Amino acid sequence: MYRWILTLALFCWFTPVQALGQLIPSYPIKSGSATVSKTSDAWRVKSEKLRLAEDDLKLVYFADEQTGWISDGGNLYKTINRGSTWNKIALDTPESGKIEKIQCTSLSFCWLLVQGRSTWNGKNEENFYYLYKSTDAGTTWLLNRNEIGIALNSVLFTRSGNGWLVGTASPFDYHRSRAYALVTRDNGQTWQDVGKNILDSLPDPSTPFERYANNQLIGVTALKDGSVRIATFDHRILRTMDGGIAWFGQDIKRDFQEGLNFFDFGSTNEGRLWMVGSAAREEGTGSALIIEIGENNWVRQEAGSIYLSDLISVHGDKFYACGYEETVRDNGDKKEFIKTGVVFEITNSGRVWTPIHRDPSVENIRSISLTGGKSMLAVGDKGRMFWLTRK
Repeated sequence: MYRWILTLALFCWFTPVQALGQLIPSYPIKSGSATVSKTSDAWRVKSEKLRLAEDDLKLVYFADEQTGWISDGGNLYKTINRGSTWNKIALDTPESGKIEKIQCTSLSFCWLLVQGRSTWNGKNEENFYYLYKSTDAGTTWLLNRNEIGIALNSVLFTRSGNGWLVGTASPFDYHRSRAYALVTRDNGQTWQDVGKNILDSLPDPSTPFERYANNQLIGVTALKDGSVRIATFDHRILRTMDGGIAWFGQDIKRDFQEGLNFFDFGSTNEGRLWMVGSAAREEGTGSALIIEIGENNWVRQEAGSIYLSDLISVHGDKFYACGYEETVRDNGDKKEFIKTGVVFEITNSGRVWTPIHRDPSVENIRSISLTGGKSMLAVGDKGRMFWLTRK
């Protein structure tokens, strides 16, 4: 997901409206404060530094227990022996591009996303993305497609050969931005633009802000029933059963304003949807996890001093997440904000956040991936890697 920060300075309320012959129903979110418990002693932690890394580690992804990749944004490293050795992978990317996501549906089909901003032909800076495909377990990467003027917020591929690219065209132009959604049904050989179909399914905007919000697609997820869901900037969730031709939706509402930056949207194995985001310290929100716990039933749990960078759904209502915890030290006339990298296990529909590992030597743990049934790898600042295994 191009984790372009969407500052939600304002959310508007909408009433149900006619779209594609259906009403878009609106459901409230029940809010609460998550309980942060004491650090768990149920995990073994092995910390080490990747000597090859030239910067903070920003991404980790494992396709199976042995094969995985990590990146510092500009460089890519691969292991085929669960981290015993790492080798640098050659990747021809734009100079200002950063590796943001890797996903494999099998070792025969892996995808890698590079995004950035650059000046093209002497014009103003614009977003761009490059999407690469590998058919040899992520050793060789070939360019599949690239575009200028697009910011991707989510990339998703399934074992059936379907894939989705979701984001915004002209994302920093309040008046020209438009929804961007492409779908492939043949593992990236061809792509179809379905962004207009999404906009046609939404009510006509009554204000410039509503128009802008309609065009910001922040995430995509696929469910076992064959449906695909896309989330918009303003908490609309749209559903398609026919590959993006027809869309039907719902609104998730709330009664407050905030500055929350959503960085992921997904679904559990049981088909429950979720959203996660963090806000700047000045907003007073910290992080928030919004979970669908039943039909038309949503809960939102906030953790005020915790700022998440990554989250993965495990099973049921269990999640693993990483980021940093912020504490304040009062030095008389000046307050010092101290960041401590942390990994969490989140349970009970987001109500309980249990630290698995806290590390004051790093300010942020930025990415996390499962490496087996009872183990995972988290990566963060200063090239640090944290191998976590349940005892």
